[in-house]
Amino acid sequence: MTMRLYFVRHGQAIEPQDWHGAEAARPLTAEGVAQMRLAAQGLASLIGNGSKPAAASERITHLFSSPYTRARQTADLVAEALGMSHAIAVEERTELASGCDFARLALLIAGNPDATRLIFVGHEPDLSDIIGALIAPDTHAVAHVEMKKGACCRVDLSSPHIPRGANAAHALASRGTLAWLLTAKQLARLAPPDS
Repeated sequence: MTMRLYFVRHGQAIEPQDWHGAEAARPLTAEGVAQMRLAAQGLASLIGNGSKPAAASERITHLFSSPYTRARQTADLVAEALGMSHAIAVEERTELASGCDFARLALLIAGNPDATRLIFVGHEPDLSDIIGALIAPDTHAVAHVEMKKGACCRVDLSSPHIPRGANAAHALASRGTLAWLLTAKQLARLAPPDS
């Protein structure tokens, strides 16, 4: 069985210098919402949604989001595009807040051993670092993974048995295969014409 991990960077947010509230509360711009809505529709066309149901083995089993407003807004747009039911709601996880590292994410993956399709919505440079650790640790692979705003990357794990606890990161390192990495603009091109 293959576990598929989808990493989504939040959409375009208000610039820090233009925001006067808490950093965690900085939201998407109106343009960021519109762009992310189209990108989410494109993502849904790749992995199935309510109007084009995915096979049971392809359905998203968990959608995890950073608790930061811009990430949660992005996750909600992805969930909406996928037609996700309330049974599989967006779950905010502090592990995905800005500053997330591979060890924390590995524990989250290991804590869901029966999951086959997981989406993680977070921040940079965290996501690039995590993807790099999954596909080629101890190399410069991370320098070649660029998660632009609204981008999505799929990493596949074959034989995804992962021990829980401190050994999770070690067990996951280099086990991933990069399936694809698409920008928000590329995803938007995959959206149905009526989106």
